Amino acid sequence: MQVLNQQRVLEFKDFLDHMIAQELMIPLPEERIKMLAQSSWIVSIFWQPYLNISGETVTRERLVEGIQLVHHMLLPYIIDIEAVQEKLAIPTQFPMDD
Repeated sequence: MQVLNQQRVLEFKDFLDHMIAQELMIPLPEERIKMLAQSSWIVSIFWQPYLNISGETVTRERLVEGIQLVHHMLLPYIIDIEAVQEKLAIPTQFPMDD
């Protein structure tokens, strides 16, 4: 499990590095990128258990909301949200925006 966790954090970091290289995100110090990658993975892996612990029904919509939470975490660092939404097919509305 430890190897899988490390691998997933590295995948998130690679994703963030790519976003920065494509000038879709502002340049960030390496330590900030690592922290964002780790935070993204933590939200991703613990979203479903959070729903279960909260007594909520796990549905496709609720799982998508977990993905949107990760996107929401990245919003302050994104330069051109429309370009990112187009490239990554990110929904333009988040449930928390309603």
